[in-house]
Amino acid sequence: AQHLQQHRLIDAAALARRYPNARIVFSGGSNAVLADRITEAPFAVEELEALSVAHDRITAEEQSRNTIENAVFSRLIAQPKPGERWLLITSAYHMPRAILELHGALPEAVLTPYPVATDELDARHWWRTMAGARRMVIEYSKYMVILGREAVLGLGPKDRPAHATQLQPASR
Repeated sequence: AQHLQQHRLIDAAALARRYPNARIVFSGGSNAVLADRITEAPFAVEELEALSVAHDRITAEEQSRNTIENAVFSRLIAQPKPGERWLLITSAYHMPRAILELHGALPEAVLTPYPVATDELDARHWWRTMAGARRMVIEYSKYMVILGREAVLGLGPKDRPAHATQLQPASR
């Protein structure tokens, strides 16, 4: 998990320097079923501090086991205000699904995706490796489940202003 988030944390630290008043909310627990599991959050806080982000700017959530819990638990700890801007930093391949979950959990927030290219998956040639193909098939399947859930249950924001989601190019 540490290696997978390295690029995301480097970019988060760079953005923290660029926007010195921004809060940093890191959401990352473990998908392990057992209670005594190692979570991503402590490692992320340590890495952000090593990248010169002040500890008091970082809020870490380590209970989540999946993307929807990342969104729900982030909302609970951050308590966003209506119209508050959120920058979502995650792997480029994961962004479509992550942004859908955040839209559902944070309907009052203005979300800006910040997709980060990773070494683990070549977005332009993902089908060339079995691992890349597997990851994308799983990610797309989960994305389709979310779309189906949203259609059936009517979850998520109903009227999102045009400026609510602004795509940023991958940073690498």
